[in-house]
Amino acid sequence: MYAHGRPVRPMNNLLLATRTYTTHRQVEEKPPKRANMKMTWPKIFGSSSESNSLPLYDACTVARLQRFFGLYPAPSPVVSKNGRSSLTNGTSNGPSASASQDKPAENGTVGPAGSEHGSSLKNGSRVKPKYYVAHNKWWFYLFSMGATLGDDVFYFMIFPMAAANLSWWATRRMVIIWGICMYIGQASKELLKWPRPSEPPVVRLERRYFMEYGMPSTHAMVGTLMPFTYLAATWNHYEYSHTLGALLACSWTLLVCFSRLYKGMHFVLDLVVGVTLTAILMLFIWPWLDVIDHFILTHPQAPLVIISSAVFLCICYPSQNGVAATRADTITILGSVSGILCGFWFLHRSGMVPDVAEPLGGAIAWPGWGAAGIMLLKYAFSQVLAVVVYLFTRAVLLQAIAVIFNTEINENTKKLLFVELPYRYITFLVLLFNLYVVSPLVFAKLGV
Repeated sequence: MYAHGRPVRPMNNLLLATRTYTTHRQVEEKPPKRANMKMTWPKIFGSSSESNSLPLYDACTVARLQRFFGLYPAPSPVVSKNGRSSLTNGTSNGPSASASQDKPAENGTVGPAGSEHGSSLKNGSRVKPKYYVAHNKWWFYLFSMGATLGDDVFYFMIFPMAAANLSWWATRRMVIIWGICMYIGQASKELLKWPRPSEPPVVRLERRYFMEYGMPSTHAMVGTLMPFTYLAATWNHYEYSHTLGALLACSWTLLVCFSRLYKGMHFVLDLVVGVTLTAILMLFIWPWLDVIDHFILTHPQAPLVIISSAVFLCICYPSQNGVAATRADTITILGSVSGILCGFWFLHRSGMVPDVAEPLGGAIAWPGWGAAGIMLLKYAFSQVLAVVVYLFTRAVLLQAIAVIFNTEINENTKKLLFVELPYRYITFLVLLFNLYVVSPLVFAKLGV
């Protein structure tokens, strides 16, 4: 077509060209995405959708620390034209790759979900590919050990050890502070709903915590309250190197905190808030510990008060949509605290708690070979007893709950409160009660 001697471009092509030009211009002028994380203030602080950037709340900081210690994302599989997959060196799964994969429903995530980067079939079996590369194995194993200091595995290790060989005076105070701090920390996660670092750029190694929110870090809280409670409870009552004790406590806390960054499960701000919150709670609780401990040991109705208070807190726990990922851990913690404190109450009624008014005192030194062997045997007995009681109680309760509520027990029904509360609370109540009653009775009979 011509008009006044000049060709006229068809209208549809002109519109298309205009759209194309505008689109490319928008893409070119679009500012690059900021690497630091954005968050939205929780609704409990006022209904607001305004995004705010916080210091120490940056996923790139966590990613840089991971790279410093030799942790990198695994190379991404690239599918070639012949249908075979290959790996590209030095690349990681970006948002486009993550979007095409199956992503679990996550509470504590901002950005692309950290799925396990798909899976492949090998010889007829499904194999999960490795989604990270640890170039420095020493750091990997050190921080993996540090991460276990706040897990359930560590609880199964420390409580039999405390029942067999550690100071009961310090253990009771640690258990009280542990229960209070952990309940506040776990409930705060559900109230705040602040996410964990996104993947990418962070490589997240603990997939089982994806359903939990991140603020505050309860690992940091446990890593602070346990060593410093034992340190404070023994400071003026036992003879040992206070400098060495303070150094060990600080090293314990730092190891746990750095392990959470290395694992890619928390921002720096999560850890700072966790440690600070624990220190504040300890300062408020510590002056009342002697009064609380004396009531638990001596009052005739103390077990009723302990159990009823714990059950009430479990029922009132703030959960997301009725089923929270942190609620199960909270019920487990409250059941453990109830079992330990009720066990000490029973031992006091039996005349087996010599440190009601004050700790026994004495010098803390490295044991000889004979004493170390006895300590190891006592710990082994307590550990075996804990495993046997746990398996037996768990099996009986699952059968009883299925009959009482006429429901099938599976992974879905276990998350219901009327199943989860008796199943978890009673299991760990019975477990820790037997551990702190049977073990001391046996050791007293044997004279060890």
